[in-house]
Amino acid sequence: MEENEYLKAWFKGFSNSLELISTAERQKIMCQCGKSWAEAEILSVYQQAYNASGGDLMKTIRLLQDAFSPNIIYEPVDESGIPEGKCFDVMYFCCVCDLVKARYVDSPFFCESTKQSLLFVWEELVGKGNVSVETKQTILNGSNSCIFRVTFR
Repeated sequence: MEENEYLKAWFKGFSNSLELISTAERQKIMCQCGKSWAEAEILSVYQQAYNASGGDLMKTIRLLQDAFSPNIIYEPVDESGIPEGKCFDVMYFCCVCDLVKARYVDSPFFCESTKQSLLFVWEELVGKGNVSVETKQTILNGSNSCIFRVTFR
């Protein structure tokens, strides 16, 4: 069996296993996956933007826009009861997951790792408990974009 076929088969089994466990257990697994990916790929970009902005969220968001555009967009959200500049939709217009691009996975359960990576990087910057992330829609759930809502306390 070629390596590519082996990985497709292995990830199919892993995806099927994710369907058999509880949401809480899946979140624990995807949290570790998202954290590992964030540490390897994006944490340093977020840290540089945050440090260059002096900790100003709006300036940080603008710097991240410059770094990731056009594939990832941060859009301010006017959410009732949340102060201006404290809620953003992070929009991905194409899936950035290498496992999806390589066609190893197609389960929406893997989108939890993106949610968890966003939570991890922002908590690294603004402190644990000071941010929440909500999945609004994903490409793997049939939408034409992924949207994750990031809210700061």
